[in-house]
Amino acid sequence: TLLHNTGSPEDAGLVPRLIAALFVTISCDVRNVYKVRASFAQIYNEQVDDLIKPRNVNLKIHHGGSNEVEGLTITECRTAEDLLNLLQLGRRNLIYAETKMNKSSSRSHAVLQL
Repeated sequence: TLLHNTGSPEDAGLVPRLIAALFVTISCDVRNVYKVRASFAQIYNEQVDDLIKPRNVNLKIHHGGSNEVEGLTITECRTAEDLLNLLQLGRRNLIYAETKMNKSSSRSHAVLQL
């Protein structure tokens, strides 16, 4: 699955495996210094909301070269555990709305940006 994370490396989903691989690769590269920063947003009903700080709602997108979201929380993650905790926090703040096809559908788009 995409996100399954029971604590067992064998059962980890794609995203936890990619996060672990990212930090393993960084730790093996002694010639460069990396800074991992992450943000997590939800697009729901044509509105962008911050999933890290849920009080930051209806954020504005600055179109242009970088397409930045004004007011979106950006957090430095020094370890895979930091990034997984950020992902878990954001997922707890997702808005879910039932549909006829799926009772646990979010009907939204969640965007984790590194």
